[in-house]
Amino acid sequence: MSSFDLIYHCDSYPEIGNGHLKRGIDILNEIQSQSPELYLGIKGNLSQNAKLFLSKQLSTKINVLSENENYCSKVSVIDKMFIPENPDYVDNEICSKIKNYSNKSVLIHSGLNLEVPNSIDAVIGHLQSAKINNKNKCKTFMGFDFAPVSSEFKRERVLDPGNRIVCVLGGSKYEKSIVGFIDFLNNYKLIKYEIDIILSPHYEKSFVNEIKDISGSRLIVHQNVKSLIPYFINAKIVFTTYGNSTYESLTFFKPTFVMAYVKFQYDYAEFLEKEHLVVNLGYINNLDKIKFDQVMDESIHYKLARKAKLHFKNSGIDNISKIILEYLNEIN
Repeated sequence: MSSFDLIYHCDSYPEIGNGHLKRGIDILNEIQSQSPELYLGIKGNLSQNAKLFLSKQLSTKINVLSENENYCSKVSVIDKMFIPENPDYVDNEICSKIKNYSNKSVLIHSGLNLEVPNSIDAVIGHLQSAKINNKNKCKTFMGFDFAPVSSEFKRERVLDPGNRIVCVLGGSKYEKSIVGFIDFLNNYKLIKYEIDIILSPHYEKSFVNEIKDISGSRLIVHQNVKSLIPYFINAKIVFTTYGNSTYESLTFFKPTFVMAYVKFQYDYAEFLEKEHLVVNLGYINNLDKIKFDQVMDESIHYKLARKAKLHFKNSGIDNISKIILEYLNEIN
């Protein structure tokens, strides 16, 4: 049986989106750059579009492993949405099986509630108010310091407001909602701004072409972008469906307006709004028109950016990678 220093366990398919995979890629690339001598791997249930995204983003020095084979590792990182649209649920059986093949097991959790399995040695999460039932007293690292944002967002951010609007639309099965949102933008009074529409890698090419066809002259549609940074640099504001891009926008200190496809996204956007970090615009197919009428309010932009600067000074991916490397050094 092949043995690795670290295996990252995550999935990416239409029902759960691409966020877990993107975080895994960023963490593995960061660890590989710091410790190139380590033998690293990634495995999980990946759709064909996810595999294509992985091939473009992951360092070629990191191994992509078969989902159906077992491999030993010194440290296993588990970063999964075990049930679509339920980030709180953790599958004890899967975690135990992974731990059977590793010395240490680290769970990266994105929810607001967590029952920690006995097989887990450490939990890392970015929602600082998450409720954790930690009966086995494993180590926990919680807070915005562990938001899923790579160091390039910290290095490249600019403080001057841009002159474009950026919309990052994740997911993979919400075509009708996206079409409705595009129609809404086409008819809204943002006529002096060009708008970048960035679609998830999970959407099929035929749908991307459909969105391009119905987009007005001000809307420019993109997919499979290597990085959001060139778009954020020029962004005056950012619209995003809740996910990693929300935290990337916050780390870039951009006024961030969040939309939801499903309830858990709405709840998390509501949580961030109570922290005065974003404006929760509601569900993408039923936007809060009163709030949307205020998206170009400069005073709101100032308040959101100021709050983001207080909480998102560093790269969460750097901080997560540091913890994982410390576990590897303990074993070595």
